[in-house]
Amino acid sequence: MKITKYLTAALSILIFSSTAFAHPDPAKRVEKLTQKLSLNPDQQAAATEIFENAFSACEEVSDSRRDRKNCMREQKESVHSSLNAILDEGQQATFEEMKAERQIRKQERKARRTERRGSRNQ
Repeated sequence: MKITKYLTAALSILIFSSTAFAHPDPAKRVEKLTQKLSLNPDQQAAATEIFENAFSACEEVSDSRRDRKNCMREQKESVHSSLNAILDEGQQATFEEMKAERQIRKQERKARRTERRGSRNQ
């Protein structure tokens, strides 16, 4: 009985952890950009293609999550420059602000993690 519970829990964790780290749906990313940048239909189609190409390139890299993650990091700059190419000046400025805000949030999360680790060691 206990073994069945542990196996069920382990299987659930395995299933949910693999889907939790899956690449975001390109359509959802384009939808978010459309809301924030007011993309027109042509820009939406181009952005969808940009994201799909980046994701498919990284899916072919390896079955390793780490390898795909590294690939996506490498693809990020290419994706950003491709997106900039389809945006007008106002949208580019907003996109740059979005990237800066994301970088700030990333640094804040890192600082909180470092702070929590420091308080555990005391």
